[in-house]
Amino acid sequence: PPPQGSPLPIVLVGKLRNSTSEHIDMRSLGDKIQTALAQTGRFALVDQQARQDIAEEYEYQQSGYVNPEAAKAPGQQASVDFLMTGDLASIIQEVGRDKLVYYKMTAKLNDVRTGTIAWTDEKQIRKKFEKQGVSW
Repeated sequence: PPPQGSPLPIVLVGKLRNSTSEHIDMRSLGDKIQTALAQTGRFALVDQQARQDIAEEYEYQQSGYVNPEAAKAPGQQASVDFLMTGDLASIIQEVGRDKLVYYKMTAKLNDVRTGTIAWTDEKQIRKKFEKQGVSW
């Protein structure tokens, strides 16, 4: 990502909640959103998991195992401008032999400075499942 002071807004894809009754890999969904944002070229991104790994690396570099003149130290990381959060919900309808599942993903871009929602949107998809009868 561009360094602090970059003209691009810096975004962290935060917690995405699964409000469905199904097991859905929300981390993978978050990675997909992060990749899509990166590919637009309009945002610099910070990875939440990498931040934790970097914090551990700072500790190691300050431990004496690394040349102190070459060691990196905390205090120079980019500050996040926006935190993206989201919620995945589902509605199930059964019609005759069919089961329809409507999934709705709501995403919010929260301004970290003010705490206000700078942007929000939702996308909905429908999946149809046909019930299988028992046949002999």
